[in-house]
Amino acid sequence: MKNERSEIAGPVLEVARWYAAMDMDSVDRATREQFVKWLRDSPDHMAAFLALTEMAWNIGQMRDLPTVDELVASAADHPSSADGSPLRDREKARVSGRWMSLSIIAALIVVVLGTLFWFRSDFHGRQDFATGIGGVHDFSLQDGSRIKLSTNSEVHARLTSSERKINLMRGEALFTVAKDETRPFVVFTPNIAVRATGTVFGVRDYPGERVQISVTEGSVAVTCRSQAAAVTLLSAGQIATATQCQVAIHRTDAKEMARRLSWTTGKLAFSGETLADVVAEINRFNRRQLVIADPRLANERVVGVFAPTDLDSILPALAESNHVEAQPAADSAEVIRLSKRE
Repeated sequence: MKNERSEIAGPVLEVARWYAAMDMDSVDRATREQFVKWLRDSPDHMAAFLALTEMAWNIGQMRDLPTVDELVASAADHPSSADGSPLRDREKARVSGRWMSLSIIAALIVVVLGTLFWFRSDFHGRQDFATGIGGVHDFSLQDGSRIKLSTNSEVHARLTSSERKINLMRGEALFTVAKDETRPFVVFTPNIAVRATGTVFGVRDYPGERVQISVTEGSVAVTCRSQAAAVTLLSAGQIATATQCQVAIHRTDAKEMARRLSWTTGKLAFSGETLADVVAEINRFNRRQLVIADPRLANERVVGVFAPTDLDSILPALAESNHVEAQPAADSAEVIRLSKRE
């Protein structure tokens, strides 16, 4: 009996430790990655973790939520407003913390499907979303707005009664904004702010590149965060690129706009870009990286539509259209070298 208890105690303690770690208000990236690895190691890990989460939720419902008497007293002390005021802070904190745990679990279910994304949400208007390498995913904000995130992208949303503030931490996103003239919807990058009320627009911010803003519906106002008085207006069909506080605008047609936002459909469309630019874009979606080994290839022009994570289809297409020869690197299984086929 003692041996049986020891055999059980080890896995149970492991699951409990992970539950405690992921139930914290702030989980760093390294811990998330270790947790995902642990889940992937065995289907039993996922099942055990979900079982513990469900049990904790049920116990919390029985023991930790406010009683009827507490709710009545709260209502007497804090009458509801016409739009329904929230519970007092103590009840909000209890429910919010439990919801945070469940939201993490729900997000991590997709690990089983092979594409990682994650989100956190609470009852105070805070929502954080991210995708992993190769992931493209739709997320909903509490106001009804939608965010589609491209590969390896992250946004932090904070919604209050007076504003909707979105920080694009990295990557690219398409925003479909629910109309609410009383609460401006503002997307921030380190240098640029894009303000809207109800519209559809994309923002792209990758290291070493200029910020790009693409408007497909409605209009937005672009400002430099250090010079808020300088406002640049963009309307549907316009694209802006920004370097620090310098914003350049040009108008484009529907076909070009669709090509720029082709990632939202699960494809990448190219119309004469250099192979160097095409490789950089494809590499964002893959752990295996393409490297141009022959400088003569860098300025080759590429035309085509590709599924960005399907290298087994991309490489033959480049071989046919651009005479590219692909070979695994001798020193790394994660690198594919591209040379000119003679």
